This record gives sequence, structure tokens and C-alpha cells, in this order.
Amino acid sequence: IKRDLRWCQGNMQYLRLLGMKGLLPMGRLQLLLAILMYAAAPAWLGFMAAGVAQAVWLSLADEATRTAGYAPIHLGLGIGLFALMMAINFTPKVAGLIDVLSSTER
Repeated sequence: IKRDLRWCQGNMQYLRLLGMKGLLPMGRLQLLLAILMYAAAPAWLGFMAAGVAQAVWLSLADEATRTAGYAPIHLGLGIGLFALMMAINFTPKVAGLIDVLSSTER
């Protein structure tokens, strides 16, 4: 945990570098993504806790309460959400790779 806290502190220091002159757009994006890697963790934990709380609440509720105001969740929605999350995770990596491969400077 100490190592992760040091890494988090280092990544939060990148906030000062985001406004630096001469930094390429891909460099700014990579710094921002490094910051968000740690800043977004509490949000992910909150979303997961909310999902678990809803599942527990629905499993304990009676049938009338369970169906009141809730539409059934379709499998396609879950698959779409998973695909979106994978796109959010991998698109910056693919964009960085494309940027490096298409650069004529190297």
C-alpha cells in the first residue's frame, strides 16, 4: 500500500505539468490519464458498492416493491456496458501506439 500511495502522490503532482508550455497533446493526454488512474478509483468503488447495494436490496424486497419502477435489465445492456468500459480502458493505449507508429520523428 505504501508503494501505491507514493505512486498516487507522484501522479497527482502531474497536475502542475498539464499547463506546461511546449507539451504535445499526446503528452498532456497521457499525464491526464495517469492522474485519472488514481483519482477515478474512489468513483469506481462507489459505483460497485451502489450496484451491490441495489442487488442486495432487490433480493430482500418483496415482489411488489421489486418490480415497482424498475424495468428488467437486459443482457445486451450489460454486454454494452462491458464493451464501453473496455473501450475506455484501451482506447488511450491504442491512440498512443498509433501516435508513436505514425510519428516520422523517430
